[in-house]
Formats: sequence, structure tokens, C-alpha cells
Amino acid sequence: MFAGVTSPASAGTSSTPRRRSVRTAPSNSREEPRQRKRPRRRPGTVALQEIRRFQKTWKLLIPAAPFIRTVSPLV
Repeated sequence: MFAGVTSPASAGTSSTPRRRSVRTAPSNSREEPRQRKRPRRRPGTVALQEIRRFQKTWKLLIPAAPFIRTVSPLV
């Protein structure tokens, strides 16, 4: 055959049995039901949702009068 490639018949025949690692819970942990993770969104998706949400609202994030007072001396 090819160099470095084993045949399927000899792939799983080893003389020593493999030990499986058994994970045990720490003694101080309680058995609590795991909560499912929320699926991650692609970068920028949440930002676009926020832009759409804030464009629909009439409420300004910064009230107009204080903003004008702050910006007018700079311009």
C-alpha cells in the first residue's frame, strides 16, 4: 500500500485496551438542569436591529435642546 497508510483491517487492532476517561461531577456541585445557550448572531445583526428600532421611535436618545446648547458653541 501507500507509505504511512494502514489498511482498515489493522486500524483498530491494538494489543492493549484503551481506558475511557470517566468524568465525575465535583462533590460540591448540585444537579441543576442546564439552560440552553441562545444561538449567536452574526456580527452586525443586533446593530442593524437597534438602528431599525430607534428609527421607528419618536423619542430622542439625547433631548434636542440640551444637544443644541452643547453643539452650537462648537460649530
